[in-house]
Amino acid sequence: MALQDAPSNNPKLVSYQRPELAAIAPMLMRARDCWDLLPRDHAEVSRSVRSRYLPQEVGEPKDAYHGRIGRSSYPSTYRDAIRSFAGLLSRFQMSEPPTTLEASQNDVDMRGSSLRRFLSDVDQFVLRDGAAAILVEMPPADPGVTSKIEEIKSGRRPYLIALERSQVINWRSHLSGGREVLDLVVVRLEQETPDGDYGSKTEEVFMVMVPGAYRKVCLKVTKAGQYMEEVLEEGQTSLSEIPLVWIGATTNTIGSSDVAMDALAQLSIEHMQLRSDLAELIHKCALPAGVRIGDSLLPDGSPKPLTIGPNSVLDLPEGGEFKWAEISGGSLQRHQEEVLHVEKLMKEASLSFLWGDGGNRTATEAALASSQVSSQVRALIEGKLSAFRQLMHFWTQYSGEKLHPEAGISLSDSLIGKPMEANDVAQLTNLNVNGLISHQTTLEELQRGGILDPDLNVEEEIERIREEKEAAVEEAQAMMGMGAIPASPTDPASFAPEPTEGTGEEVSGAEAEKDLARQGG
Repeated sequence: MALQDAPSNNPKLVSYQRPELAAIAPMLMRARDCWDLLPRDHAEVSRSVRSRYLPQEVGEPKDAYHGRIGRSSYPSTYRDAIRSFAGLLSRFQMSEPPTTLEASQNDVDMRGSSLRRFLSDVDQFVLRDGAAAILVEMPPADPGVTSKIEEIKSGRRPYLIALERSQVINWRSHLSGGREVLDLVVVRLEQETPDGDYGSKTEEVFMVMVPGAYRKVCLKVTKAGQYMEEVLEEGQTSLSEIPLVWIGATTNTIGSSDVAMDALAQLSIEHMQLRSDLAELIHKCALPAGVRIGDSLLPDGSPKPLTIGPNSVLDLPEGGEFKWAEISGGSLQRHQEEVLHVEKLMKEASLSFLWGDGGNRTATEAALASSQVSSQVRALIEGKLSAFRQLMHFWTQYSGEKLHPEAGISLSDSLIGKPMEANDVAQLTNLNVNGLISHQTTLEELQRGGILDPDLNVEEEIERIREEKEAAVEEAQAMMGMGAIPASPTDPASFAPEPTEGTGEEVSGAEAEKDLARQGG
């Protein structure tokens, strides 16, 4: 029995999977396949990933099946939707971070990933699988380092490791003061080992973590065909807790959370299957066929050879006929309509459903959809904020720093609102000009509508505007104190002629008023 065939439902083995994970394993596999765009490249086509969703039909020749797999297409709608959503969720700001975390935010995983890039990748895992985990690690201490100052100078600091949901296969926890505390976590990993002089191979290993200690083990098969654990590494940590943070799309309870984008994954596979059927119909049946009626047969009873071309001639007996026959019926049309229908469902299941489908929704439908989306986004944001706070807690436990009471990240739940159109901006500006809404409200609404940068601090911007106005007033007062402000040569008022009596001669303002009084009298 191969190592990868080890039973995962045996509670006596380290490879045991919790029932919650085993129940959603098919969904996680489907999500991973859709994320990888259903790769079909394989030495044996029948063993490619795409063959799981486009099985070989009964009686279908092998060559024909390979051709059908090769002609199939799979759009990247699923992956693009997740990446777009994760990109919106990555617009956050840190507040009061630990000093070592702030200094390490351009390389938080010791692999060159910035904090924003790292969390964006985690968000993609959460959206794809419904959940993910972050492990806070610390390099082993150097025996030669005897003080905290030397440790800081050596560059030893915590770092982060992102884990997919399928990697966290087993756990135990309890509630303490209303907070979930982990007693045991088992993580499945792939470890690369040398193979020969230049090659390498991967081996499945399991990291078993308990508060204050860990061990890395692998499964080996004995001569009797039994599995036994072989300890590869073990050690202790300086924390009294397991430094693993769980982030879920709907809940942060470890092992729980819905696979939010599973509907889109199923629709994208169905779309690929329908497109494959349509491509086969077009490939085999869309070309017209020549039909000859009434021609005589050869002496052996077979039909005469038929040659069609610009230099060929076809002789037919009296009453004979030649024509082109095409497929009748609506098979192709029905397939095309079904493909368009599934594409519409995919659009509604992806990010585009946030803003409707071009005005085809009623106001009530749009309001209900908006409420549902706002609730989902709020759950994602709250889960991320809570998880990051816990991540900072473990980080400072390792680094020995004090966690600020207001440490965390800030993220607006209005990031995915529909962008404002030109008419909306004009109406909002008119309300502000007419004094019906304040400057702060105007800027906040423009920011919420995507006109201003989400990272813009509205209060600081208002203070900056106030300072500019005060500076302008002071400058004007200084100029007035130096004397009359000369009219600008470009000011139309500076070119206005003085009133005259109609003779072309200029008249003073006082004389002009007397003339008007006489005329009025």
